[in-house]
Amino acid sequence: MDNITLKGSIVKIKDLELKGVTNFKVREFWLHFKSGKNEEYSQTVTLQTTGDRTELLDKLKLNEVIVAHINIKGNIWQPKDGGEERVFNSLDCWKIEKQGEENKQEALVPEEDDLPF
Repeated sequence: MDNITLKGSIVKIKDLELKGVTNFKVREFWLHFKSGKNEEYSQTVTLQTTGDRTELLDKLKLNEVIVAHINIKGNIWQPKDGGEERVFNSLDCWKIEKQGEENKQEALVPEEDDLPF
């Protein structure tokens, strides 16, 4: 999938959560942006950072304008009791660029990249 970017302002930064028996780190934030041909539609989405990337949010402030580089992920979940299947989606943010004055950009990426390539 192509690189997906969203430019918007940070509305909320949530606390770090540790999930599962491995204490996998997840941290969410809300991003507000305009969409549509003439940017006439106001949108707010929840994005998440995971692992070492959760630290990217420590350098951000509310209302700060950023460009978030994301991947869309989804999984099918089948309840053990035989109930109806569901699909869970997440918008995983793997890079953040601060939008400063005069279009100056500062890229925020983890110091050590855990990608296999």
